[in-house]
Amino acid sequence: MPFRPPVQETLAPAATGGEGSENQTNTQEGLDSTVTVSNITALAQWNTLDGRIDSIAADNVVPDHRKPAWCDEITYVGSTATSATMLSAPAAVALRRHPGVVSDSKGKIEPALAYVDIRQHAGAREPYIHVERWAAVNGTHALISGSDYGLTIDEAEELAYTLTLAVAAAREALGGQV
Repeated sequence: MPFRPPVQETLAPAATGGEGSENQTNTQEGLDSTVTVSNITALAQWNTLDGRIDSIAADNVVPDHRKPAWCDEITYVGSTATSATMLSAPAAVALRRHPGVVSDSKGKIEPALAYVDIRQHAGAREPYIHVERWAAVNGTHALISGSDYGLTIDEAEELAYTLTLAVAAAREALGGQV
C-alpha cells in the first residue's frame, strides 16, 4: 500500500490566530507566501504507518522511455532495488576446446559456450559488455567460476581488435589457410 500524506491545511505566516485565520493567505506586495502545514501530529502520522512495502518489480525501476533499444529484459543482479540491470539477449559462441556435456543419446556433445551480452545498471551512464564461460561441471553446464567479465565499451572494442589481429596473424602464418 503506497504512503499517502495526511490531509493538509494552509496557514498564512502572518496569521495571528483570529477566527478563520488558519486558512488565510498573505499576499503582501502581490506575492503569495502561503505555507502548508499538517494538522496531524508527526507521532499520529507515524503510528498510522504499517511498515509494509510492496515488492518492486525490476521492470518498474526503469521507465520504458529510458530503456535502450538493445534491452531485452530487466532483472536484479543483487538484492537491492538499485541493482536492477538492463540486459540484451545473449549471443553464444561454441568453445570447442573446453569440456562440453556428453549427451546420453547417439554420442553427441553439447559444447561449452561463451555468452556475450550488453548490460547496464539502472543508475549507470553507459552500458558495458558482459562475457561469461559455461562448460561441463559434474555432467551439466555451469558458469565457470572466475570466467565472467564486465568490460567497458572501450575495453570490449580493444579486446575485439586484439582478437581480430591475433586471428589475422595466425591465418597469415598458415599462408591464408583456414
